[in-house]
Amino acid sequence: MALLYDPLLKLINCGAVPHLVTGKDGTKGVRLTWRRDARYEDQNKGKAILARFERLIAIQLDVDEDEKPRTVQQLVASRRVIVVNGRYRLPE
Repeated sequence: MALLYDPLLKLINCGAVPHLVTGKDGTKGVRLTWRRDARYEDQNKGKAILARFERLIAIQLDVDEDEKPRTVQQLVASRRVIVVNGRYRLPE
């Protein structure tokens, strides 16, 4: 079975440390900090991944402080995210 693309894991592999932040209006977003050894090219890749998958990454990071972030496989299994034609969608 093929594994699903996990943008959070790719960000971590690029040297990013993602943090869930909440705006004044209550919207949730993701802020990235970078490890010292993160290359410039990896930072650009990470920014592109964040721009494309920010909502999905925010759902992955939206857990209690003492819990590990959810994987895409867990979100698909619990029907919080569905895959339609190879693309991630939030159910209606």
